[in-house]
Amino acid sequence: MTSAVRWRRNRRVAVLLALVAMSASGLVPRMITVAQAQTSSVDGVCGESGHGTNTPGVTFSPEQHRFTLSGGLGPCQLSDSSIHSGTYSGSASGAYGCAAGRGGSGLLTISWNNGKRSAGTFTIGNAGPAAVLPGRFTSGEFAGRRFVLRYLITGGDPSACTSGRGLTDISWQGVFGISAVVI
Repeated sequence: MTSAVRWRRNRRVAVLLALVAMSASGLVPRMITVAQAQTSSVDGVCGESGHGTNTPGVTFSPEQHRFTLSGGLGPCQLSDSSIHSGTYSGSASGAYGCAAGRGGSGLLTISWNNGKRSAGTFTIGNAGPAAVLPGRFTSGEFAGRRFVLRYLITGGDPSACTSGRGLTDISWQGVFGISAVVI
């Protein structure tokens, strides 16, 4: 077995074990499957937690909103072994509501612990308390690769969805994955 083959196999095992450990501790939403974690196209993953603000507040009626988000990534298990963590920020706009929505897009910037940066675009997709933000890095570390932020909303007042003000502030925990395929 060549060292490259051994490295890819060990990476898949490490990613799988990291996801299992984070899932057991409640850090990863159950929407990540073993099959997804074992795909050979995965560069790696990071645990993720963050918070965001919707303007105006989100109700059950999908309407146009602006969404700002920020948070932390880590621990990370990536092909660039100098990356262990990072922080991110971004903003998006689109039509969505508390129960569902699609059609929004945004920009995301990541500052990695090794001093490198990544920037990319993403789309908004949600189904109640779960959200999926798939995207592509356009510059910096991992340029050309796809990423996905999957999270489960863990903080915020869901009853605000039925109020006139709407849900403005939320927090979440999830997983951030990066594809090994350059597009």
